[in-house]
Amino acid sequence: MVDDATAIVDAAYHGDLAAVLRLLFEDPGLVNARGFGQWTPLMWAADKGCVELARLLLQWGAEV
Repeated sequence: MVDDATAIVDAAYHGDLAAVLRLLFEDPGLVNARGFGQWTPLMWAADKGCVELARLLLQWGAEV
């Protein structure tokens, strides 16, 4: 079973905006979750060029 922190990082890695949003509604604290290599969802969104996802994460309080 995948925990929510891993799930949100994985969703951000894949650019899955709907999954990220669903997880944030369940637990807003996940916005700064860390996954493999200590990367956050915002780091993956930026790395993948997912501007809409990055904006969403910033609106939810992601640390830059």
